[in-house]
Amino acid sequence: MKIEYRVFIFICCISALSFLGASFFSDGAQAAPDVKPIFEIPVGSDDTAETGVAGEWVVEEEIADYDKFYFPAAFCADPKSGLIFVLDSARNRILAFSNEGKPAGELKIPFDFPPSDLAWHAGLETFFVVFSDRPQIAALKVAIKEGLALRSHKLLELEGLSEMAPGIQNIWPCASSSDKENIFALTFNSGCDSAGASFLYAGDKFLKLHDIEGEIEYVAASQEKPCVYMIGANAASKIALVEMDLRSGKISETALLNEFLSKKSGYGCVSCRSIGADAAGNIYLEAHFSSGEISDKAFVYKFDKNMKQLGKAEIFTSPEMLSNRYVYLDASGAVYYMKLDITNKKIQFYRFAF
Repeated sequence: MKIEYRVFIFICCISALSFLGASFFSDGAQAAPDVKPIFEIPVGSDDTAETGVAGEWVVEEEIADYDKFYFPAAFCADPKSGLIFVLDSARNRILAFSNEGKPAGELKIPFDFPPSDLAWHAGLETFFVVFSDRPQIAALKVAIKEGLALRSHKLLELEGLSEMAPGIQNIWPCASSSDKENIFALTFNSGCDSAGASFLYAGDKFLKLHDIEGEIEYVAASQEKPCVYMIGANAASKIALVEMDLRSGKISETALLNEFLSKKSGYGCVSCRSIGADAAGNIYLEAHFSSGEISDKAFVYKFDKNMKQLGKAEIFTSPEMLSNRYVYLDASGAVYYMKLDITNKKIQFYRFAF
């Protein structure tokens, strides 16, 4: 995976300052008031025979490979089954848990590539896993009620790209009005001309629809309609929520409050990104605030379709680990957060409701 991509992930997970000179494990993350994890998993060691654990414990001085996710690279939640799926990249597998932390299955990924993200499509009963070093997607059809028993697996190509992406950063399934139409958004690692693209998944093929253009740091999909959201900023004078229709490629913008603009001095917003929209069309933003470069307060904001604020919840300022997807919004509007408890060597999962 390219260094530029790793820099971006560190900015999202800890801060640029932490990456360039301070500790890999930031000690400045603050818990939201009175929040306890819904469950937690012990972090394992490099002994792959261990069970009931996730990830591979490492301290900064022992990191030999910055292209490796030592802790879970991503996770997602399925409100239909009530399960949370964890991409345990260090052990090349997917783990399933109930919201109370009860183990509900394990799936070994049948491809020996570094997995970077996953998406669960309940309608297709399929996991889609992407890899950091190749423009291919693993489609893994499973039986959830049988502990993620693997029914079939295929490695799919991306068709219609003008150039091969060096690898895939994130994958997002999007809502669709047709059961026969499945649209996905992908973002690529650095080294590709476009930040990402939308794809139609049909007949075991990913057919490109439109490029996602621009200097985009992060996109997030809607679970109401086939679109993605991202943040666009013009220096320090304007910030907007950018919406892209994945079918047509049409782009629209909605101005955001100055509260989300970065300030040259004093206390203010230091980063802002969309984390998606729920099935009702409500839009969620994650914003970090500080008087310096390292975030000391972080919140998730909930807005309706007209960008009227409906709620606000304080979250953590850092997941305390390198992770590709540590915040997940499900279709019901629940916000999940995955972070490392460094002291107790556990991966913790939190749920925020509005």
